[in-house]
Amino acid sequence: GTDNFISFLLVGLVLWKWFASSIQHALNSISIHRGLIQQIYLPKWLFPVITVLTDLVKFIIIFMILLVLLLIIGVMPGIAWINLPILIMCQLLFIMGCSCLAAAITPFFPDFRLLTESGLTLMMFLSGIFYESKTIPINFQVFFFANPMAVMIDAFRITLLENRHPNWLLISYVFFISNVLLAVALNILKRFDRVYPRMTFA
Repeated sequence: GTDNFISFLLVGLVLWKWFASSIQHALNSISIHRGLIQQIYLPKWLFPVITVLTDLVKFIIIFMILLVLLLIIGVMPGIAWINLPILIMCQLLFIMGCSCLAAAITPFFPDFRLLTESGLTLMMFLSGIFYESKTIPINFQVFFFANPMAVMIDAFRITLLENRHPNWLLISYVFFISNVLLAVALNILKRFDRVYPRMTFA
């Protein structure tokens, strides 16, 4: 029942794919370079960061294609589109925090990969990719928007499809969560920087 469901769905899927792919690629970013880190010293945060930045380049290309498709469909750009760089940077920070944390934990708990894949599947259905946030009862929206990806997807849709400014309070919440995740992840990577090369990866 959503108006312009094709464009609505495309925005959600493109953003989700960027998030999920970056985390899945970062999970093994340290273990797949075990031969390299056993021979020379490299800061371990470098591997998930490079992975995320690589996926960022892919996302930008796909996002540009998405913008062209939206224009073809009939979505007209507006003044609110100036917020897109800020939204992209905020989501990048969240992805960086999640990816670095996943990369830091996986070498110690190899089964974390399976848990992450299951968690991503569940999170996908809780992020509003296939339905509008306003269809959720008011009493439950606080739980819905506790999910940072739900906030970001909704913000991109509001900006791109409705030409309105997003809720900056919710964006600030995502920014705060992202910084906490990134700080924790970098602390773990720094603390066990010399431990990873001595590990036997599964």
